[in-house]
Amino acid sequence: MSSISNKIIDIPLTYTQFIKEIKTNTFMKCLNNTHNHYGIQYDIGLNQDTQPFNPYSFGKGGLHFTTDEDIVHFTNYGVNIAIIELCQDALFSIVSKNPIKFKTNKFIIKEIIHQTEAFCKLAVQRYGNALQFVENQTEEICKLAVQSDGNALEYVQNQTEEICKLAVQNNGASLRFVKNQTEEMCKLAVMNHLYAIEYVQNQTEDICKLAVEHNAFVLTDVINQTEEICKLAVKKNGMMLKYVQNQTEEICKLAVQQNGKALKFVKNQTGEICHMAILNNSIALQYINIK
Repeated sequence: MSSISNKIIDIPLTYTQFIKEIKTNTFMKCLNNTHNHYGIQYDIGLNQDTQPFNPYSFGKGGLHFTTDEDIVHFTNYGVNIAIIELCQDALFSIVSKNPIKFKTNKFIIKEIIHQTEAFCKLAVQRYGNALQFVENQTEEICKLAVQSDGNALEYVQNQTEEICKLAVQNNGASLRFVKNQTEEMCKLAVMNHLYAIEYVQNQTEDICKLAVEHNAFVLTDVINQTEEICKLAVKKNGMMLKYVQNQTEEICKLAVQQNGKALKFVKNQTGEICHMAILNNSIALQYINIK
């Protein structure tokens, strides 16, 4: 599509003005499985909004549509395609927020193409969550969906281990949608997402160590803080001592060696710990509370 003049954005246009600007005669609309969008039921034949026409993107008053070239950009609304014929006595607008999205007060639906496998593949590659509209979920379609957006796993009807691993590799937080978690999946998830550990149903020490090695801040979500896990966390970020449930002298030493300011979180300060903290950062002097 050629560039559109700002002068005709968000204003009512006649059929002639609209076609002159868009330069195509092939228009479509994505429909969900009920064919109902925002209270309007779409069907074969004339479809008309009874509300006064509103040329802007927001608010009631108008039916949205697009071109065949850009239809894939709207598959987050559904994967059934309505083939549209424009009415020459209708009003039209090109919306400013998305100049490949158009509005009219009425159009004719000539045909509704029920979701095809080919279009579903394109749809989920563009918007993984379009999987929620796919009735015949093949494994390939599901894989494409979770590779596009790991959270699309929420809509996978038949979760396989491979699909789940692809999902958590794309977005570790999608672990919350995994029905049968394996240790491998959990490890992939915590390596991908900062706080995926909170979705791990069985926090093994190996998973927790991997998580804190990747990012020390996840210590806050570790249920069973072993000494080794805590050591890994404070060696990576001394300030994580604040969240260590059972402080040992060794953990405290490691923390202040990494960051002297961690001294302010040491519950039982010793001369040796304070000396280590000051050597690391002289600011630690203000946190000494030994009497």
